[in-house]
Amino acid sequence: MTSPTPYMPILVSSFSSLKKQIKVVPFRFEGVFKTKGKDNMLCTKNLVPGEALYGEELMRVQNEGDITEVEYRVWNPFRSKLSAAIMYGVTNIWIKPGSRVLYLGNVCGLTVSNLSDLVGSDGMVYVVGYIDDVVGMAGTRPNVVTIIEKFWNHGNYRMLVSTVDVIFAEYDRHLDETLFMVNNVRFYLRAGGHYMISTRANNLNSTGQVKDVFTIHFQRKEFKQIETIMLNLMEGACSLVVGSYRLLDD
Repeated sequence: MTSPTPYMPILVSSFSSLKKQIKVVPFRFEGVFKTKGKDNMLCTKNLVPGEALYGEELMRVQNEGDITEVEYRVWNPFRSKLSAAIMYGVTNIWIKPGSRVLYLGNVCGLTVSNLSDLVGSDGMVYVVGYIDDVVGMAGTRPNVVTIIEKFWNHGNYRMLVSTVDVIFAEYDRHLDETLFMVNNVRFYLRAGGHYMISTRANNLNSTGQVKDVFTIHFQRKEFKQIETIMLNLMEGACSLVVGSYRLLDD
């Protein structure tokens, strides 16, 4: 997914436009929140308070029982496939504070920023590829590491990426890229870890399974497909395949 706009951090010096009376509650997964009200907007806790990365709405909410405030960023499901999957009911995203995530393929800067919020200061997001806005983001978000390399050269960044808990990948053109995804899973995903791979809907067969090359590579015993979520976004229909790698009880 192409990043919505170039990275231009906006430092908010006045919060008069932020909603102090709105109520924000945990939503389904640790680190994910939702506003209560007619909008029901998905959001994450802003790792860098006062900074809006893509013109998204910021909300400063006062904690109940004290005078401290927490700032949240709206996470638009029409601009991020991971956000859309949460709204469409994916069973689990396997990403939480402290997680280590490897992001491959058609990187979306907006999703990177929300992953940064999700994993927090104790986690890490490794992004493989060169995207100007993600490179700039790493300057203010120390838990984002940008690796300027092609994801099919998976061995070239072995010294930069440690074993991760989750691999999140997006691609929409060539199913032969699946082999490169498999190589990254085997190289970097820990035993018992999970992968989420987004691809265009026309890469699915009539039963909702990703067809041809994808199926061949991911039918091996070490991989277990958990579910496929269909997403209808502004850019067209796509799917998110969720699976596990080398389950510990296998």
